[in-house]
Amino acid sequence: KLYIFYSKTCNYIRGDEYERIEATNCEFRAIRLLQCGKDFLDKYIATAVGEWYKSGEKEIAIISKDKGYQAILDYYKATEVEDLHIIKAPSVEQALLLFKNPADRERRAILSSRVRHVNLDEIRIRAKERDKIRAEIRKVLDDTAFWYQVQEVCDLINENKGNKKMVYTRALHNFGRDNGRAIYNKIKEIL
Repeated sequence: KLYIFYSKTCNYIRGDEYERIEATNCEFRAIRLLQCGKDFLDKYIATAVGEWYKSGEKEIAIISKDKGYQAILDYYKATEVEDLHIIKAPSVEQALLLFKNPADRERRAILSSRVRHVNLDEIRIRAKERDKIRAEIRKVLDDTAFWYQVQEVCDLINENKGNKKMVYTRALHNFGRDNGRAIYNKIKEIL
């Protein structure tokens, strides 16, 4: 579930952010504050957290880069509500990584792999290898009827991690039996 609180002074989100929300197919609500002023948003969120907890929610995240909302977290900590895990995080992804629900283990693993640090030396080496294979494929297909399909062949190899049997099968499927065989016979030494 995702709830966004907004006011007449701030009633837009970026289109790409909304598309990401839509893509998750989550329960989404936009709640407009009826009045604006000091601490109004805090009070809306504090009330909503209580309602959500009462309705059975056990993990709640307040997504904000602001310094505020500590009072809400402190309140639930002070009242020792043991079955509620409430956190504040700067993004939805970061909040999901902090949750503990076993049902979300797979989702957390996917998110964790997306936010992990990637070694630039490894990326450079892989890119160099891909460029080398692309050049070799271009060279063997250059004087054939398939010269314009270099990128498709590269994609085919990458998708199948260079597995010869899978590349052969997918080449037949993607290019037809005769063309697939001809292309495979040209590239099999590269694999």
